Amino acid sequence: MLHPRINKSGGLDTRPRLCYYGYMPYKNREDKLKHNHSYYKGWYAVHGRNRADNYQEVILEWRAEHPERVRAMSKLNAAINTGKVVKPEFCEDCGRQTRLSGHHEDYSLPLKVIWLCASCHKLRHPTSKSLTFPISRVYTIEEVRDAI
Repeated sequence: MLHPRINKSGGLDTRPRLCYYGYMPYKNREDKLKHNHSYYKGWYAVHGRNRADNYQEVILEWRAEHPERVRAMSKLNAAINTGKVVKPEFCEDCGRQTRLSGHHEDYSLPLKVIWLCASCHKLRHPTSKSLTFPISRVYTIEEVRDAI
């Protein structure tokens, strides 16, 4: 809800509220979505994208190709939301206190996960872009660190 503001001359200030980036150029949700679309389109044109243009299609393809992984992640998220599983505060490999994600060693056991930070999780899933390990199995942190 917008509250009336008094400007320097004592009159009613009718400009939109000041937000973090300046005055909001929209008054409703549709205008906000249009503004954000045009803003980010220009931003990506200048700075580039870190994801594919068709990233939503890529995600849907990945989900269709890996139903067991999707099922395991869904069950884990449901268990976290209901309180059956509690996320620890520290990474199980390096001990850092940061945002953690669950790493499944076996997708048939969706609630049995290793809680890892992003750095350690990437080490558990080497790709051709980051490390030159064959992706036929999951490597331990010690094996990866010794190879680097």
